[in-house]
Amino acid sequence: MSTWSSVAACRTSATGKERPCRNCDRCRRNRSCAASVYDAGWNDDALYSTVLVTALFNFYNRLADGVGLSLLEGYPAEAGKRLAAQGYDVFAQMAKTG
Repeated sequence: MSTWSSVAACRTSATGKERPCRNCDRCRRNRSCAASVYDAGWNDDALYSTVLVTALFNFYNRLADGVGLSLLEGYPAEAGKRLAAQGYDVFAQMAKTG
């Protein structure tokens, strides 16, 4: 059994402590989503990496919004074209050589 689809932990309202859970809506939904990803051929590392990258982007966006940063005019369109043509691999290659 994979790490992600094993027993999830939920907080009980009475004690605030985590307990094994298999029945709440959140846990059923998480197991269902993880099962779909595994059925598509992903492994634990791929799912874990995707969750981490998504969380990191979420954090960066919230941080930028929170401190009032804004993009230069025209940057989103330019970046969209570059990412459509080259993907994110260009950043990985820069990190390896830099």
